[in-house]
Amino acid sequence: MSCRSTARGLASPVVCALFVGLLAPLFSSAQPVVVRVVSRMLHGGAAFDVPLPQGGAGGIECRAVAGGLSIVVSFDRAVSAGSAAVSGGTATVGAVTFNATDMTIPLTGVTNAQGISLALSNVADTQGGVLPAAGIAFRVLEGDVNGSGSVTVSDVNLVKLRFGGAVDGGSFHADLTRDNAIGTADLNLVKARINTAVGAGPAPNTPPTISNIGDQSTAAGAPTTAIAFTVGDGESDPGALFVSATSSDGALVPAKNITLGGSGANRTITLTPGVDSNSQPLTGTATIAVSVSDGIMVTNDTFLLTVGAPQKVYVATLRPEDSGTVTAGSGSALLMVDPAETQATLRFNYSNLTTNKVAEHIHGPADPGQIAGILFDIDAATPQDDGSYLWTFQQTGNTSVQDIRDALHAGRLYINIHTAKYPDGEIRGHFNVASGSTNFSPPPPPPPLPGGQPTDQDAARFLTQATFGAAPDDTTDASQAKHTIAAVKQMGFDAWLNDQFNTPTTSMKSIIEARIQQSTPLYPLDASNITDVWWFLALRSPDQLRQRVATALSEIFVVSKVEDVISGQPLGLASYHDTLANGAFGNFRQLLRDVTLHPIMGQYLNMRGNKKPTSPLFTAPNENYAREVLQLFSIGLNQMHPDGTLKLDATGLPIPTYDQNTIQNFAHVFTGWDTDPTVYTYSFWDTTLVPPGLNAGGKSSYVRAMTVRANNHSNNTKTLLNGFVITGKASYTAATATAELDQALDNIFNHPNVGPFICRRLIQRLVTSNPTPGYIYRVSEVFRDNGQGVRGDMKAVVRAILTDYEARTTDLLGNEGYGRLKEPLIRAAQVIRAFHPVSNGTTAQYWRLASTDTEFLQTVYRSPTVFNFFEPDYVISLNLNNPRNNQAYIEALGTPEMQIINENTAINIANFMKKGLIDGSGFSSSSDVRLTLTNEQNLGTPATPDALVDYLNRMLMANEMPATMQTTLRAYYASTTDKVRRARGLIYLIASSPQFAVQK
Repeated sequence: MSCRSTARGLASPVVCALFVGLLAPLFSSAQPVVVRVVSRMLHGGAAFDVPLPQGGAGGIECRAVAGGLSIVVSFDRAVSAGSAAVSGGTATVGAVTFNATDMTIPLTGVTNAQGISLALSNVADTQGGVLPAAGIAFRVLEGDVNGSGSVTVSDVNLVKLRFGGAVDGGSFHADLTRDNAIGTADLNLVKARINTAVGAGPAPNTPPTISNIGDQSTAAGAPTTAIAFTVGDGESDPGALFVSATSSDGALVPAKNITLGGSGANRTITLTPGVDSNSQPLTGTATIAVSVSDGIMVTNDTFLLTVGAPQKVYVATLRPEDSGTVTAGSGSALLMVDPAETQATLRFNYSNLTTNKVAEHIHGPADPGQIAGILFDIDAATPQDDGSYLWTFQQTGNTSVQDIRDALHAGRLYINIHTAKYPDGEIRGHFNVASGSTNFSPPPPPPPLPGGQPTDQDAARFLTQATFGAAPDDTTDASQAKHTIAAVKQMGFDAWLNDQFNTPTTSMKSIIEARIQQSTPLYPLDASNITDVWWFLALRSPDQLRQRVATALSEIFVVSKVEDVISGQPLGLASYHDTLANGAFGNFRQLLRDVTLHPIMGQYLNMRGNKKPTSPLFTAPNENYAREVLQLFSIGLNQMHPDGTLKLDATGLPIPTYDQNTIQNFAHVFTGWDTDPTVYTYSFWDTTLVPPGLNAGGKSSYVRAMTVRANNHSNNTKTLLNGFVITGKASYTAATATAELDQALDNIFNHPNVGPFICRRLIQRLVTSNPTPGYIYRVSEVFRDNGQGVRGDMKAVVRAILTDYEARTTDLLGNEGYGRLKEPLIRAAQVIRAFHPVSNGTTAQYWRLASTDTEFLQTVYRSPTVFNFFEPDYVISLNLNNPRNNQAYIEALGTPEMQIINENTAINIANFMKKGLIDGSGFSSSSDVRLTLTNEQNLGTPATPDALVDYLNRMLMANEMPATMQTTLRAYYASTTDKVRRARGLIYLIASSPQFAVQK
């Protein structure tokens, strides 16, 4: 029998799996163990702890005790009950409290220069164990800053040394009066206590330790990886040690660019080089000093940081020039820009153009969708020996060299390829800076999240990320009872997630089939069914998390009813949605297979009917699915580190994940599959029958997974990712062809890019458009291994995304770039769900909302291209001002959803909201979905606007509404006495505001 060791290093039989039931009584009687004792006092708004070891040399509480103090006893497990009494010395015990592993004992009436003993009684843990008795001892000596046991001139000098300095973990011992300032009052207190002592003095304090940190280097403008080091102390817990760092060159490495992380003995430091007054990266060498203090003594370590020339790599993904360009063409390009930004090396490739290439250029400055003049004529340039092109920046027309640099920084330079069919450009891509490195170090862990049940703000933010929006707390809809702010607060995040993981899939296909069988009113089977039922799922489904993730997946594994055949197969498309919904909490490998073999995907990307080359033409297999399954569905164009940053080769260039030859080989794998010959039969209401009735004659070939025609499967040997080879066969059976498909999908699934690639896209769709490398790393590590050795566990990935520090903390809400612009469909659904939506159908409640192509440039499953409504790497340029030097600069910010926001859609979205909120006639031409605002109107009755405004702040904005916005809303409230107008008007003002459009 194998037993794990406990935190104290002893074998514990209670963890032996074979005897859990037998040893349960023993487990319940195990005693909690004291692991740490500290004296805690507040200095201003911060709490600082003096360690009070219970053996050997120890600390002394040196701060003024007239206001009392708290002794915090930490145990090896959570404790919930117990008592404490003074058994020696002078002090009075207040009300004892418990929080997780901590027992806090407040003391008043404590006199100076004495030893105090506390007797603990019957401390009970949450597992049934009880510690009958234990003793805690400590000493008090005001003014004994160095903890020697007596107050001397040395203590006076320590206060003088820190006089006027900040109160922090390295100096708080000197803030004896706890007024959050080290000054005259502290000095006078020490002087008044000179020559006082307490008992036998402890052993002399020893200095803390810090491990050696080697010299480091990084590129200009690029942060270092997290540099690890360890700290320790003979008398203090490592977690109580204070670590700080300084730079000898405050310009090269500013103090604000030094980030300390880690906890306990294991700490990290990350350094980001600074920029000059023109926002240009600096180079040079700085000495970094890292200090560790126990509050009394300080130990230093220094190392050199060399900041070299920046690696400036800009990457572009080439896609159709505009929505009117119908092409399967795609490609990629990169610019390697020299440190002085005077010239760049260009490399690019593309394939699958409709006709022959006639020109290729770099244009700018221009935002995506705009056209600009030629800045670099590639046709007129001579390629270098390695096939690249050298572009020396020079003024072109009115565009100066500095204009080119500014456009490059802002993502406003683009490369495009012109063809005979599309002489104005067939494919194009904007260059954006790519962060990357040759070597990889894991990012440091984030700070811990606070414990306890979720607040209103926590629960509302969580529901915005995990559902289509919070349901009102007083909902009478049983299917939505667990999707309220109150329910999440009561359940907690983990319990809510577990409940959603166990909620069965609400099937889009089953709903459509049930509807088309109803005789009154007639519900025709057409493409509008998909739109209608998606809105029903968004507004009414009990499996909100599953449907929200399925919608996110639909914007990754894109198919579109813009394609006529797909538009004519609503049941097939509904079954495709169900495939994504069922796979949302399954394994990514199975999801990849299900998507690959779904006939809707087969139709959309031409895998359906794809055949091996045969005589006499030997036409190559179609490459569409082979290309997109790699580029868009799994691994992307370039190799990544586990945190999603680019992996660079020795010359600083990105490393492609595959080449055209790889695509061609995958195309051979994807041959032989077509729709299942056993068609799917369904019933529908048929008015042509006499009398009208059900007709079981409906048929579809797009519901069941595709099957293989083995004689159409390619006999070639296929060389796939990372040189993996599938040896071809002279002939195939269905089993051997399917085995090759599974080998190819395994080859994709096990590529290291899949985790960071897919996880970043899901994070973008659910939480934030600009996740940090640390966020991507933590989630992709869960994708790699769910903790039980399983790769690709989507349930674990979704949990990791929604419970990560960056999703749950409120500390990042004010950060530039944090959060996401809500895509219009999600924004509208959140508003509708919040206010008791009803279906206005007279005979059947269909929850119909018409197509929103015009209003939103977004109707579910009507993406204009395989690249989705908006691209994950879409950026906008911001004209900003540096307040330090009053210099203007341009910054590019990732915000995918902005790709479908323009003057027209901004107005159309507001009009959509007005129709449903102000007019009250339904949100679309169908006039079906409306709101019941009884509760909100009642809140508008009192003379004060606070109740209604506060309620809407909670429901729609997670209590994050700016004060100025609240003032404006209260002014509107006061402008009318009509409670209906108040409620509808306030909701509309919020729903159409830019503040509501942003998810934080």
